[in-house]
Amino acid sequence: KYGLQPDILTFGCLALCCRPSLKLGMNLLRDMKAVGAKPNVEIMGALIKGATFTQNLYTVQVYLETMEKEGITADPYILNLVENSYQKYRKLMKAKEDGKISKLPYAMEQDYKRNWTTFRAFTAFYKDWLQRVKFDSNQDPMKQFKSDKDIQREEAANTVEKRVNRNIDTEDNFLEGEDQDLEKNIEGRRKEKHRTH
Repeated sequence: KYGLQPDILTFGCLALCCRPSLKLGMNLLRDMKAVGAKPNVEIMGALIKGATFTQNLYTVQVYLETMEKEGITADPYILNLVENSYQKYRKLMKAKEDGKISKLPYAMEQDYKRNWTTFRAFTAFYKDWLQRVKFDSNQDPMKQFKSDKDIQREEAANTVEKRVNRNIDTEDNFLEGEDQDLEKNIEGRRKEKHRTH
């Protein structure tokens, strides 16, 4: 109606609201694709943070797998989120087993009833994931705000800039040649003047 399109900032804000639900997070990622937007490390970080807040290792694993499929490189922030959540899960698990606590977050309570099957599956996945995945500690923080169109414009601008620089170099070479011809002509006229005098 108003001709407005959601951008990466819109989706970033929405990602912060997906905390309680994997379904909401996956719907957000689908909606992004539908409008031609790609998830980035910041959006995935917001989704993973929500999952770690509720101690839902299954959801964390789904998001990490999604990052791999999308070619999104994990940064130190995501690594810290996942590692801290994993260690907290282990401590809570041990406290529950030792009888030191009676209540767990909902996702953990469900896992406890299933004899920690989610934890075991995540542990196997996480060890393998750490071996497979490369981490990027030098990402351009402004890249998150660029849409596919922005990237295409930058690539087009770089192509034009290269072409212009090539033309300038060619023109400079041409002008350099003309300058040399002009200097020869001037020198030739001087010599003629000296001869005639």
